[in-house]
Amino acid sequence: MGEALAGSGSGGGGSGDGSGGVGGSGSGAGAAAGAAGGDRIRPGQSVTVGEGEVPGVTAGEWVSYRVSGLDTAELRSAAEGTSALVGGQDAELVDAEDYAAEDRQVIFPLVLALVFVALVVLLRAFLAPLIMVSTVLLTNVAALGIGWWISSGVFGFNAFADTTPLYAFVFLVALGVDYTIFLITRTREEVVPLRSSEVAAEGEMLGGEGAGGESPTKSAVLVALSSTGGVITSAGVLLAAVFAALGVLPLVALAQVGVVIFVGVLLDTLIVRTLLIPSVVQLLGERFWWPANPAQSTPGADEGA
Repeated sequence: MGEALAGSGSGGGGSGDGSGGVGGSGSGAGAAAGAAGGDRIRPGQSVTVGEGEVPGVTAGEWVSYRVSGLDTAELRSAAEGTSALVGGQDAELVDAEDYAAEDRQVIFPLVLALVFVALVVLLRAFLAPLIMVSTVLLTNVAALGIGWWISSGVFGFNAFADTTPLYAFVFLVALGVDYTIFLITRTREEVVPLRSSEVAAEGEMLGGEGAGGESPTKSAVLVALSSTGGVITSAGVLLAAVFAALGVLPLVALAQVGVVIFVGVLLDTLIVRTLLIPSVVQLLGERFWWPANPAQSTPGADEGA
């Protein structure tokens, strides 16, 4: 139910009676003219409009409807139990963003948990896998930050695509853990021979310390780094160059993934595996293998296991 206000045209749509409208043909006197034109102006009429009743509008008249708001509650109550679907590109983008967020919440912890369990089984230790997974996370975060800076500052992308963090994370975890496994397993293999040679030379071992008071693990990581460093570094640089080629593609998502993985592989190859991991092993010594201690294994025990 609403109210309508109707009156003769004294504005731009006035009739041709000389009422002062644009279409008037008289002397041009307006609605505010003297008494000579006032008798031709009809006063406003207030009309009550019923539901479904809309009066006709003739030339020179204007109608203003004021909705009282009484019908709003009726419409809302009538719409109870109904549903609506929103389509279009905006709705698709919102759905894609929501699904990507859900995937990250599931895949990130699942991948890390699986990798951690596999490393525990492989190394028969708890602290070493925890450190390795932590370095992978640090590499991923640093790669995302540097990659976003390159994407926005160099390529002019406003933000990452919804799928970029997920794809980059999966690749960086696989590649980062892979290279670190080469170094750590070689370190573990070198611990037992060093332990055997030190025992033969000294005749005893005091608290896991060998000749000169140096931990077998500290010496083993240096041997492993010198023997595997050249091969792994070359492979990492070549792999980073391959992913860098994705940065020139016209597809925004692939270009961003390529940039992030390029940065992450370089960080893992040149900093994490070369400097960070060996430094941590040097600081921890035999505690790196907690709760196990390969230095206390008998020679040949690992090979027969």
